[in-house]
Amino acid sequence: MAPEAIEKKISIEANDSWAFSVLIFEVFHRGFGPYHEYDPEDKVVDLLKKRRATHVPIRSSQGRNPSSWNNGQYQKVESVS
Repeated sequence: MAPEAIEKKISIEANDSWAFSVLIFEVFHRGFGPYHEYDPEDKVVDLLKKRRATHVPIRSSQGRNPSSWNNGQYQKVESVS
């Protein structure tokens, strides 16, 4: 079932197409999910070791003004875990 169908409890033809596509993918890939050969945690560690983390785009207002990152709203975020 398509994620939208579960979330919104609505069934439309697009949901059926999505489910059929997933079925065909799984049949041709013998039940493996996409990118099953990659471990996401290893990829993140690799990117961090290479220091290739994402950066603030130069054209963004925050990229031009790094002091805007130090305002109070970013310090109000709390972890819920």
